[in-house]
Amino acid sequence: MNENKTRGVYDSGEPPTTSERASTLKRKPEIILLLFSCICCVVALELVFYIVGERQRTYPAVVYDTEDERTKLVCYDDEFLSTADWDLRRDRPYSRLRYAMNTDDDLSLQGLDPQLVPHAVEVKLNEVGFRDRSRAQLNADPEADVTLVIGDSFGVGQGVRVADRFTQILEAKLNLASAHDHVLANFCMMGFNIKKISETMAEHMRAFPRLRRVIYVFTLNDPVRDVRGQEMSQSIDDFMQLRTNLLSENVDLPVISRSHALRWVLERVARRQISRQTIEWYNYMYTDNAGWRKTMRTLDQMHRQSQQNGCEFILVLWPLLFDLEEYPFRKAHDTIRAYARARGMRFIDLLDLFAGRDEQTYWVHPRDFHPNHLAHKEVAESLFERIEWEVAR
Repeated sequence: MNENKTRGVYDSGEPPTTSERASTLKRKPEIILLLFSCICCVVALELVFYIVGERQRTYPAVVYDTEDERTKLVCYDDEFLSTADWDLRRDRPYSRLRYAMNTDDDLSLQGLDPQLVPHAVEVKLNEVGFRDRSRAQLNADPEADVTLVIGDSFGVGQGVRVADRFTQILEAKLNLASAHDHVLANFCMMGFNIKKISETMAEHMRAFPRLRRVIYVFTLNDPVRDVRGQEMSQSIDDFMQLRTNLLSENVDLPVISRSHALRWVLERVARRQISRQTIEWYNYMYTDNAGWRKTMRTLDQMHRQSQQNGCEFILVLWPLLFDLEEYPFRKAHDTIRAYARARGMRFIDLLDLFAGRDEQTYWVHPRDFHPNHLAHKEVAESLFERIEWEVAR
């Protein structure tokens, strides 16, 4: 009896009947077919996501040095949404192109063939390091009214030809409408924050004898960062570039590293998470913290310097080209507007121009969210109407 009880723990103690054995044998092909079907589905799914991933694969902006030490080419692949100076598949504007960097800091792209990113935008710097004419050319007409434009990559026109930047378009419109000349000196620089921008203004404004106004093209990542703001910024995307290597850092786990389907899903989960963190960071920058207080003091100083030099100071806020239908940074814009009004500062919010629009229409590239030639054109037209220029309307 004890032996039967022990056997009963594992089975009924009774051998399978002939009908049960026959039923099991009949189901084996069905089980094998089910397993085979599952394997085929997994393989097909992986293949689909592999193809989707390859079709969606794009290069970041890639920078090449030329034989002119002051001239670089910023190059994009065929997803480019702006207008290029050259197509390197048929044009040879420079005899030598040497790989310099890419905006993703992706080491695997070192030495990339320019033919893979053929849409080239020329970035030629003047003698003081800005993407504009020489200071002698800017001051060539002693009767021209000069406007100094300062800011970061939105103002400098990353991914946009010089001729398509809002400053050049606006200058041309003003000179057509006015009896005397206007010059817009674009002294914006990629990567500058408010500290560098204020130093640029202080250093160069006296170089223009007929300086009439300073336009600060302000973007939401310009302010000073306090300790918490700096810590928060370490794990964000800035809504100006899609850096896929940042996403990879969030999902590159050994368990899923070979699954295209899981990687596709988890990269999108990571992107949403990074987006939430980025929105929190941008909005935090405009709360009552040490960084925003220092930013306001710097703006106050820039305003005073302009007044002391007999020129107008205009703060032009360019929105991030992100979710313009339900723009998540309106509170930050309201904070800047309230500050400007309290200081009696001329303020123009370009969100009025872009709100509710499709942001992708205005991107330079699907991985470069800087404003393209269409956005620059609309900004030029808006500023022409909204600033009190001395022209015949």
